[in-house]
Amino acid sequence: RTICKSPVHSLLGSRDELIGAVDRATTYHWSNELRADRLGWLRGHILQGQIIFPATGYLALAVEAALQMAKGRPVQAITLEEVNFLKALRVDDETGASIIVSLHVSWDDEQVVQARFTVDVYSTEETNRSTAAATMNITVQLGNPDEDLLPELASSPSPAMMTELDPGYVYSHLAELGYEYTGPFQRISRLRRSLGQALAEV
Repeated sequence: RTICKSPVHSLLGSRDELIGAVDRATTYHWSNELRADRLGWLRGHILQGQIIFPATGYLALAVEAALQMAKGRPVQAITLEEVNFLKALRVDDETGASIIVSLHVSWDDEQVVQARFTVDVYSTEETNRSTAAATMNITVQLGNPDEDLLPELASSPSPAMMTELDPGYVYSHLAELGYEYTGPFQRISRLRRSLGQALAEV
């Protein structure tokens, strides 16, 4: 079997296509080396002094993989369910981190595509073992965009009943606890809270 590479996506990487493989129509694999010198925004997400791949990064990987899985067909909606973040992915400032993204398609017709999404992280140790960092189920609804597809937002409490918080103070307090969010990860411009609820403007 021969492995050929598809065009490279900055986050997802390149897709490994197994020519002659029996399962190539139902299973997709991508591989990438996540490096802070190539993805500079990673340095804005530091926890306890280490660069940690953000949870939203896994969601971005899933959406991009879903779009590629659609094979150019129009996509109406992408639903991510049973989202599990299993392991913190540390991106070493010098060596980066190696990931393998897999999509196992269980259903594909003219209206819907369903798949199981997994991100595996390869250890930098000599054992070269991989561990799952995130898993989720993906459903791609095919068709033209529909503005009325999503439900309306639930009603929020009156601003008069909420307490204003200073976003700068919140970020500073988080930094003292080891959560250093900067650059694209410090985008909240207004923050309000009440009992059991919070509203943020980004």
